[in-house]
Parts: sequence; C-alpha cells; structure tokens
Amino acid sequence: MFVVAMMLRVCVVMVLAGVVLPLAAPVTLYNGTGKPGDQGFVYFAQGTGVTQVGNNLNTMADTNASAGFFAVHTLNVLPVLDRQAGYTLEFTVQIKEEDHSGSDRNDDEIGDRAGFSVIALSSDKKGIELGFWPDQVWAQNDGAAQPPLNSNTLFTHGESGLWNTTAATTYQLVVQGDAYRLYSGTTLIVTGPLRDYTPFIGANDVYKTPDFLFLGDDTSSAKADIDLTGPITVASGGVVVTPTAKTLYLPLITR
Repeated sequence: MFVVAMMLRVCVVMVLAGVVLPLAAPVTLYNGTGKPGDQGFVYFAQGTGVTQVGNNLNTMADTNASAGFFAVHTLNVLPVLDRQAGYTLEFTVQIKEEDHSGSDRNDDEIGDRAGFSVIALSSDKKGIELGFWPDQVWAQNDGAAQPPLNSNTLFTHGESGLWNTTAATTYQLVVQGDAYRLYSGTTLIVTGPLRDYTPFIGANDVYKTPDFLFLGDDTSSAKADIDLTGPITVASGGVVVTPTAKTLYLPLITR
C-alpha cells in the first residue's frame, strides 16, 4: 500500500464541551452566607494565626498553619460519593492571596503544595486532590508512601490547567468512573485520572476515609487568603456532558 496523493482539508467535527447536567437534585452543604462550619461542614484548624470570619479563611500569617472545612457521609448531610454512578461538586471560591514558595518536594523546580485545595474521595477512597494557585489549578499525584522525600511521586504536581483563580469563580468538579473533570461553566479547566492516596502515612490522614470532601488549606508548606463566595453543593447520580459544535482543522489523507 502507498499514498498516491495527500491534501489538507478543513473538517468540522463535534467535540464535547463542558455542559454538566447532574441527574439528581443537589444537596446543599453551604448556602454561601455565614460560616460553612455552622452548616454542612466541620471546621478544622491547627497552628497559629488562622482567621475564619464568615466565608473568609486566611492562613497567610503562618505557612505552618492549616485550616479548612470537611464533610463526611457518616457525619454530615453529604451523600454517598459513588464514582461509578458519578457525582458533581459545585463551589465558588476566590483566591485573594496564595503562597507556595519552597514547596518543591521532588526537585523538579515545580511547587508541590497549594494554599487552597479541594479533596473529593469516593466510596472506595479513590478520588482527587486539586491545588489552586493564582494562575492555575492542578492535580496531586498518587504513588508510594513517604518518607523519604524525593523518592516517589506521592503528592507531587500532576496535570494542570491555566486559570485565573483570583477572580471569584464557580467551579464544577465532576467525578465519574475512573476520571475527574473540573469545569467553570462550559470551560474545561483540567481533567485526568482519579488517584489512590491511601498509601499516605502521616498525621491528619484523611485519605483512607470514604465519602469525604475538604476545602481549605491542608498543608504546612503553603498558605492562602480565600473567600468561599457561593453555595457548595453535591449532586449524586449520573452526569451528562452535552456535545457542542466546534471547528477543528484536521489533515485528511486521500489515496
């Protein structure tokens, strides 16, 4: 077989855009006013200098401090997070300030911690942890247990998507099957495989907890000042991504 002729043509194809349609009524964990810890979350803080006023959480005074909000199916109104059936976490956050300097754990000159993170763990403990920097959102890798540092990929910088997180933004984190997708409206920010963080050994180990959510600063190697400016909801059940037309320029080969 051989190619007789080649020519470039323009082809219009259908691609999947990020229109997320949860099939179940969402459960509201936080209505966007007051403190999340007074509603469907438990407030957690350790270290000094943490402030939490209304929807604002600030750990900028001390990098070693950590604080945030978590929900567990057995404690809160959080529904079962069945990744095979699918679920969508929706939240609105503004990263007003964030610093992760000195957080490179594997000597690749890329930071591996974030002052604001979101963790979603499914019923079988597989899930995703996303770190928010001012200019991007990225996934924490899984891997073998540590210590020692620099010997594995556990909790190192994975796939990322460029995004201005300093503006108040409503996000949809869709988990289904073996993958996650993070959207803002119809824009896909970052996507990748779910992780297994259960090999982690250390203090405050939440990664062996099924049906678990966390939003906040979960590290002693970064800090942030954030506002949770809107409701936080979870919709369980299947999700649908609606196809939309988009023009792609593809090479077609004729023989």
